[in-house]
Amino acid sequence: MIQISKEYNAKSYYIPLDIIERESKNPILHSLSVVWAGLYVKAKGHLVKDRCLDDYVLIYCVGGAGWLKFHNEVWKIKKGDLFFCPPGIVHS
Repeated sequence: MIQISKEYNAKSYYIPLDIIERESKNPILHSLSVVWAGLYVKAKGHLVKDRCLDDYVLIYCVGGAGWLKFHNEVWKIKKGDLFFCPPGIVHS
């Protein structure tokens, strides 16, 4: 479930597939490729419930506050916090 309010604003940047395919053959970069990046200009009202992705997720909070549920524990998130989630882990 993804909930979006009127105050929500996101931007995503995707790496072209041909670049991903080329770099996946590189012995050094094959497991380090960034396939997309994004940012929430405003995330007020944004809610992701029980999401499980095939990729690593790295989130850095530059302002505001919220919460994170990960491995059945809930943490308060605030400006300056960094969150890292490996693939296959359910998070909200």
